[in-house]
Amino acid sequence: MYWTDWGNKPSAKIERAGMDGSDRSVIIDTGLTWPNGITIDTELGWLIWGDAQTEKIERSDLLGRNRTILYSSSPHPYSISCLDGLVYWTDWETRDVRRLDLHNTSDVQTLRGNMPSMMGMKAVSMEPPAANMCGLNNGGCSHLCIRSPTSTTGFICACPTGVRIKEDKQTCDDLPTEYLLFTTRLSIRRVSLEADKNSYVELPAGELENTIALDYHYGRQLLFFTDVYLDVIKRSNLDGSDTKVIVSRNLKTTDGVAVDWVADNIYWTDAGPNTISVARLDGTSRKVVIDQGLDEPRALVVHPSRGIIFWTDWGDKAKIEKANMDGSARKTLVRKNLQWPNGLTIDYNNSRLYYVDAYDELNRIETCDFNGRKRKVVVSPVPHGFAITYLSGTLYWTDWQTSSIHSITYPFNSSKRKTILGGVEGLMDIKAVSSKRQTGTSLCDTMNGYGGCSHLCLMKGSRTLTCACPDPIDPPQAPVADSILPNINHESPDGGVLNNCSLTPVRIIKHSSTHAPALVTAYDLTTLSSEGTLHNNISVDTKAEAQPIVIHVLAVFLAAALIVFVIIVVFGFFMWKKIKKRKTPRSNIPSNDNATVTYRNNVSYRSGSNSLLHHNNTSSEHTPTLWPGVDPRNKHERSSLINRSENETHPADDSLPTSEDDRYDETSTQYSRVSTLEGPKTKLPSRKLGTVGLPTSRDHQLTAPQALPLLRVTNSPQTCQATNQLAYCIDDGDVSSCYSDDDF
Repeated sequence: MYWTDWGNKPSAKIERAGMDGSDRSVIIDTGLTWPNGITIDTELGWLIWGDAQTEKIERSDLLGRNRTILYSSSPHPYSISCLDGLVYWTDWETRDVRRLDLHNTSDVQTLRGNMPSMMGMKAVSMEPPAANMCGLNNGGCSHLCIRSPTSTTGFICACPTGVRIKEDKQTCDDLPTEYLLFTTRLSIRRVSLEADKNSYVELPAGELENTIALDYHYGRQLLFFTDVYLDVIKRSNLDGSDTKVIVSRNLKTTDGVAVDWVADNIYWTDAGPNTISVARLDGTSRKVVIDQGLDEPRALVVHPSRGIIFWTDWGDKAKIEKANMDGSARKTLVRKNLQWPNGLTIDYNNSRLYYVDAYDELNRIETCDFNGRKRKVVVSPVPHGFAITYLSGTLYWTDWQTSSIHSITYPFNSSKRKTILGGVEGLMDIKAVSSKRQTGTSLCDTMNGYGGCSHLCLMKGSRTLTCACPDPIDPPQAPVADSILPNINHESPDGGVLNNCSLTPVRIIKHSSTHAPALVTAYDLTTLSSEGTLHNNISVDTKAEAQPIVIHVLAVFLAAALIVFVIIVVFGFFMWKKIKKRKTPRSNIPSNDNATVTYRNNVSYRSGSNSLLHHNNTSSEHTPTLWPGVDPRNKHERSSLINRSENETHPADDSLPTSEDDRYDETSTQYSRVSTLEGPKTKLPSRKLGTVGLPTSRDHQLTAPQALPLLRVTNSPQTCQATNQLAYCIDDGDVSSCYSDDDF
């Protein structure tokens, strides 16, 4: 095979190698700048290529010798092909397809023009291909049959990257038995630990936006990973196929995920609500097991045989903690000399935790036992470690600063440290995949594989399990849909159903915890009989099913009664206010000495004159408005005052300071000056009237005063205040009096 390589000037070249990659060599490395397309004339044994910088079509023999220019006037040749002694190529600049006759190089024709954005092109022969050693039964190979110039048979059998070939040199293993899985933000990749070369394969896991954490279930060949951009948890086969979303609601920042391969559960941390949750492998029966005292939970690992989960928290008070798998018995393991605990992993054989701290002044990998003791540094410095995993005495970790995957082997001397894979941007989580990593059993593996629980089987240490039900936000599935997850209910000897989560709450035995929500029905399965039934160490009330119905009916009745009571109280309050306002004596009007008046924009007032004109003046829903300074005289005195005001002439009184908004209507020759009389404790809107009416908003002017029972005062200032009930104020020069419409 032959290929062109632009490289950097002056290193552009043409190379060749066997189809198996053997005998690689550079055959041309001079006179090249932008070598693009390349093709072979198998009849003449010529190698032909085009260079977009030199604008030439050239040829040589298959070893790069006897080099000749075929054509030198193609501005930008790109793709090239050869068939039956004719060379075809595309040109980006002229946007056409050209043809050259190898037997007469002056015969150059344009076959098709006006073809922008042309890329690859291939001249295809309709003749059947020549005989090939790999053409018969794939050469006997299980996967790849590749021609090889170095093989005595002319071909070799090869396997996909990371997969070993068996001793027969023809058959490949289905998958490597031990390898690394790691995430970048946009991909999930696999690196074999068994192959000679540490190259990676990208898994076809579908659309990925910002993939962070991953873990696997080796027995079921399942892969789980989180995407913090899409806020989902996904599951696929271990080879990346059949990807599906299993959790998509109420996720914020799922930085850590761990699989309980014994109980078939998945755990994850969420730094949004600061919780640790659990669910079945299909995402159903979701439950929060820890929701208190978390700041920035990140990495998470599980030990199913011991019934323990471990996690890191790099909040303001960084720490590493552990708890039972049901969230109980929570304990802080490491707190001192800890800043940014990122990755976390377990050495199951030696009961050790390993964690990486990415803080600038620490930058190291440490270890401790399961109680936080026997702590020591094993690798330093580690520029910016993010995730870590362990397999067979070797630690592997990802480093953001070096963009590499590194490893170190026990006893963790610097001489044992090496780089597995470099130049990988966006490195995130990493897991060592091996059947050796997921061994052991627990009580959740008994009684048909799920501890006899209908939904969640959570280990509480190594000798006790907890059957738990989903949180209310994720109601129980009945039954759980995934066929690989059995839904088994067991009955106690007295007939009561045990370990069954129903849609209506049942009375169950609860175990409180200061660190986790209460879970249901914890019991010791060491008392299980060989037939899988429970002895009488648990009492289950068979009347429990009837109690929730009574409670629910009673709750609904009380709620309805409370609503009716509130309505009656509110209605009675408003009726009392209405009656009280009607009977308010005039003597209760506040004096002018201590009153301060605030004028609010009434709804009817702001709606303009039309709504005022249709106001129901007989309404007594609101108290008649009387401001400080009202003259509390009887109706006869007011009538006398009115008559006197009509018979007297007063000049316009502009002695009081005003803030004015003058508007003059030339068609009606009517002033509409609205001003505010300013006193020490009152602000009364007033206007000088040519036609008597109420002051309105700036946007509307009352033009039909006859529709209202207004006072008519000649040549005298009149002040009015509009409320929900009309009120009228007059100023006779000595005293200001305001009256409501109820007074007329």
